[in-house]
Amino acid sequence: MKSNELPTEISCEVDLTLTYGIAPGLGRQAKYSAQPILICRELGKKTSVQVANLGVDLLKSPAISHAQIVLPDGTSLSGAVTKISPCGTYFEMIEDKGARAKDQRPDV
Repeated sequence: MKSNELPTEISCEVDLTLTYGIAPGLGRQAKYSAQPILICRELGKKTSVQVANLGVDLLKSPAISHAQIVLPDGTSLSGAVTKISPCGTYFEMIEDKGARAKDQRPDV
């Protein structure tokens, strides 16, 4: 499945991995299972991710630098986090190259 084949709005429970810190290998990760979220996507623009239950986890230091979202069908969205709401209800990210289903190999 390619990124542009995904709907522009997705509401479901996902597995979410947040990476705190920018330097590779020096950051830490937090993983959340069955996290209810709302994803709003515009092709070629930032993706907004609304989270219901994280709150202060989005506001911890060092700031979140990367997010990976695995949808129920196995499709994975990941990208650099560019904005976090001051109240901890959503974040924005710029998606990496594209969404990939778990069983797909990257384009060569």
